[in-house]
Amino acid sequence: MVLSLIQSYFIARWLISNNSAYGNLGEVVPDPGWSFYLLTMISLTTGTAFIMWLGEQITERGVGNGISLIILPASLPRIPNALVRLGGRAREGNITAFSLALMGLIVVVVIAAIIFFERGQRRIPCSTRSAWSGARCSAGNRPICR
Repeated sequence: MVLSLIQSYFIARWLISNNSAYGNLGEVVPDPGWSFYLLTMISLTTGTAFIMWLGEQITERGVGNGISLIILPASLPRIPNALVRLGGRAREGNITAFSLALMGLIVVVVIAAIIFFERGQRRIPCSTRSAWSGARCSAGNRPICR
């Protein structure tokens, strides 16, 4: 949350600095005062907290990795354009066939590593005891991990 507050402050400053950048379109921020900073920081930080909460809810419900599912729709539309530009550079001769093959291999290796670590599990052997001795605990069937 602290990082979100800091980042939102600098976003507000960036918006104010772009007031004259758009010429005839008018100002981006008509009244750049402390209230604009405060409102921008509260709005962006609240939105960040909501997205984090939503991602956690998606993850807890077992739908998938919540934050990744939220970020994915913003990234997917850019892929076809990036591939077309990459193909154009390859046709112009700016990128060699070896470079394309190396990029493809890197993509496959990174995806494989992500899947490997995401699916990885550490098995911890557990056993139960029917009764604990001593005054601390006499409840039965408590798991004890070694």
